[in-house]
Amino acid sequence: MLALDGETLFTQGHKLVVPDQPGVYVIHDLRGPLYVGKTERLSRRFSQHYYGSHNRPLRNALNISVGSVRFSWIICNNSIRLNELEQEVITMLQPSCNLT
Repeated sequence: MLALDGETLFTQGHKLVVPDQPGVYVIHDLRGPLYVGKTERLSRRFSQHYYGSHNRPLRNALNISVGSVRFSWIICNNSIRLNELEQEVITMLQPSCNLT
C-alpha cells in the first residue's frame, strides 16, 4: 500500500495546498495513475505540469481526462532515497504516461 502525504485536485487554485518540498508525485484520474515523477519542489512541479507538461502522452491524457484529475505526493528530503522512491512507485503503479 502506498502511504501518501497529501492529495489535491489538479486545478489551478489547488496549487496552494501543495508543499514546496522535495518529493515523489502521482498524477491520476479515474483511469488510474497517469504519471509518476520526482522533484525538489512539489508546488513548482505541479504548476509546470498544469501549464503544459513536457510529456506528450500526459498532456494528451490531461486534455481528455476521465473524472477529476488529482495530484498526490510523498515528501522525501533525502535525494538518494528520492530516486529510489520514484522507481519503486513507478514499478508499483505502472503509470500509463511515463516514458520508458
